[in-house]
Amino acid sequence: MLCKPPGIERWLGAFININNINMTIQQRLQQPTPKFFRKLRNIGLIIAAIGGTLLTTPVALPALILKIAGYLAVAGTVASTVSQTATEAESEKGEEREPGYGN
Repeated sequence: MLCKPPGIERWLGAFININNINMTIQQRLQQPTPKFFRKLRNIGLIIAAIGGTLLTTPVALPALILKIAGYLAVAGTVASTVSQTATEAESEKGEEREPGYGN
């Protein structure tokens, strides 16, 4: 059990949803994802795919391009993973969602 200083919930409430603090990773991944983070997740997947494609090309590429491709693959993967773990606040749950997103 975490010891919370007095008034911390009001201060943190402006930044994060206090009710979602103690969720497991599995529960967090199953919650709806906000629209901004869905877009960021998709951009991260595209960047990771570009990096992976450059890394696996059958032709010889300069070392600098391969190094950049490795960074792109890692950055895209991290951005997608972190974006998927963001959850909607309770007040946003009533908003209209795009079909097929935010499981």
